[in-house]
Amino acid sequence: GYDPQADTIEYQYLFRDLVDVDHPILDMPSKPKSEAILPLRGSGPSLGDFLQATMDHPSKYSLVQRVNKHPDSKREARPTFPRDRKLPSEDFVNKYKGFLFVSGLVPHLDEKTGDVLEFDDPLHQQSISEAAAKVFGVTTLDVSPATPTSAFVGFATKNDAKEALINALNDCMVTHPTELSAFDGLDEEKMTDEQKEFVSSAGDTNHVLKVTGVPVEVTSVEVIRAMFPPGSKLEAMFGPFTRSDYLRLSPTTLLINLGSSDLVSKALKSTNIANNAALVGKRNLQMMRAKRERVFDGWSGPNRAFAKSKLGKRLFVHGDIPPEDLFLSHHDVLHIAGLPPSVTLRDLATFFQPFCADQRDVVGSGHIVRCARGVPTGCAYIGFELPGELDQVKEMYNGKAIISEAPVTLRPVWDKELRRGVRQGARSERSLEELDDDLNNWERHVDPKDIKELEDLGVEKSILDEVMRTLRHHNRTFSSIDQAMPGERLYPERRVGTHYRDFVKKYIKILKSCVATRENPGLMYEAMFSPDQDVELGLFDIEEKRIAELRKKGI
Repeated sequence: GYDPQADTIEYQYLFRDLVDVDHPILDMPSKPKSEAILPLRGSGPSLGDFLQATMDHPSKYSLVQRVNKHPDSKREARPTFPRDRKLPSEDFVNKYKGFLFVSGLVPHLDEKTGDVLEFDDPLHQQSISEAAAKVFGVTTLDVSPATPTSAFVGFATKNDAKEALINALNDCMVTHPTELSAFDGLDEEKMTDEQKEFVSSAGDTNHVLKVTGVPVEVTSVEVIRAMFPPGSKLEAMFGPFTRSDYLRLSPTTLLINLGSSDLVSKALKSTNIANNAALVGKRNLQMMRAKRERVFDGWSGPNRAFAKSKLGKRLFVHGDIPPEDLFLSHHDVLHIAGLPPSVTLRDLATFFQPFCADQRDVVGSGHIVRCARGVPTGCAYIGFELPGELDQVKEMYNGKAIISEAPVTLRPVWDKELRRGVRQGARSERSLEELDDDLNNWERHVDPKDIKELEDLGVEKSILDEVMRTLRHHNRTFSSIDQAMPGERLYPERRVGTHYRDFVKKYIKILKSCVATRENPGLMYEAMFSPDQDVELGLFDIEEKRIAELRKKGI
């Protein structure tokens, strides 16, 4: 008949060889397992999963460990989404397993102004979907437009997304309709203060060259350097240019003040400038991996000690969150957008050095976000080690700055809510005087009367100083371990410094109880003599002479 016990994994893997001696698997020769200690690969939370992993383990010895992280090591960064990005719907997110994000698509432009058409226009969104679908060989239903120049693309599996990305990298060049024209002015009632100041400094609208169809991702500095290469005859004739000589009128339109109508006329007739402007419009698409955000989903395990997570409803792109090592190793992290591709980590370190107390770590405290082709996307992350450094940056620039002649936006990276524990912040910082006092001033933990009493009994304070100093130098329990910040402490129930304090108090108390004098030799000394025998006190004289000789030798 049917034996339900025989269907269990415990029976199949543990009991079968004991109860079924004729089973053919017992006659199969087994390969000797490695002597290496390898991590045990977990396959689930149940006992059966543990037994399965143990049976499949390739070596004789397995390693199972649980890292007990303190709250600061459990911090997670919130994604920094671009303000104009439209996230896909929940139905789109649930439909696919793999996702990609593509930016740099050619937007639909207004024929008169050269500006990007409204993103809410269904026809515009359909054209974005068609362009992205053509790049990856999918249908428009698999695309969710994010901005006028970018979109999310969904795939059935992550492997499909990976293969599509590899294939698309070979042919991802697009051409933007970059054109040059004379500037015919703006409606004064709709002009901003910045635009009014630019037109006023130009003197006449005929002195301004208008460039339309500029790729949204290209900075104004890139356009100027491409059209008038530094050190070339074109720059000598039309330049040099400062930041006040050009204005980004819209994401796709740039105004350049050439200083005279004659130079504008020459620029419009120049084949070299036209070719350079056309090269600005030829750009490679930027493609990056995207994935679903994981959100908190309660607690599990013994005593509900382990946090669970589940897939959320939002997609974030590679680069929307800083690298984990950078985020956890710094007190604050800043997100920068709008950087020219020529900016390096050293440039960023130099720019933010005035706000840092210590010399900045060029590589360890910065990260430049790159697309799948390894090209900078214009975004970066900068870490600040000490509290208050990021606040100085925010107070100085108020979210906007100029780096390498390009206007950039600065946004702090926020933490997700800590479900358990409290973030401790920066480690304590003490002066040399405070450190010396903490190391040598053990007297603050005891009554001065006790120290005076011990000195009267022959226990000099210099001896106690040496004992306490040796204790701090040679016993980590009462030094670095006792000074560890909450969350890293060996004894989390104790406050910082209390282990050493309690030892000093107990040491002095026991020392007082052990001191013997002629007047009160103590029970321990008296126990060396029989009840009917007189207590011989000559040992005290011998001890006084011995200590006196040691003092003469400086011991």
